[in-house]
Amino acid sequence: MKLQWICCIVFTLFLLASTALAQAVGSVYWQSNGGGCVPTDETIRNQDYWTVTGGGRVKYKGNGTKPLVFTCPINSFNYNVSGGDATVLRLFYQDSDGAGNDFKVQARLLSFNKENGALGKEVCKVTSAQSGQWAYSIDKCGSIKMNDNLYWVEVVITRTKPSVTGEFNGVSLEGWIM
Repeated sequence: MKLQWICCIVFTLFLLASTALAQAVGSVYWQSNGGGCVPTDETIRNQDYWTVTGGGRVKYKGNGTKPLVFTCPINSFNYNVSGGDATVLRLFYQDSDGAGNDFKVQARLLSFNKENGALGKEVCKVTSAQSGQWAYSIDKCGSIKMNDNLYWVEVVITRTKPSVTGEFNGVSLEGWIM
């Protein structure tokens, strides 16, 4: 009986430790689906995009080939994340030509200083590189200082010909173990 209790305690401790570790890996600081991002004035004027309301995905409408540009404001940040070794920008997309240049989705994490308004350098950038119905690409970001800067993600969708298809599905900032 005593051995059963010891085994139960050891198993419970192991389970608690592995659960705590699992929560720290890949934890999300911030995320937005494509429909949560704001199109630029030019993107609105061109009327070349539409948002699939069921999932918030953004794609080209009709035969448009002008770049679609969206701003994804980072208006809240989950400070309760135990982030691992790095913060990554993850881009979710569908890309019919993968690493080719006929369709591309690119996301850049940008910032400006809260005190003086100076535009900061690009923190990180990720570009679609895989073909498929659901894919993601990641890039390791530099230092993110929410107390000093305001951040946003700029997403640019491009295609060279109307026959090429793809979607921007969303972006996230995540803690990651590299």
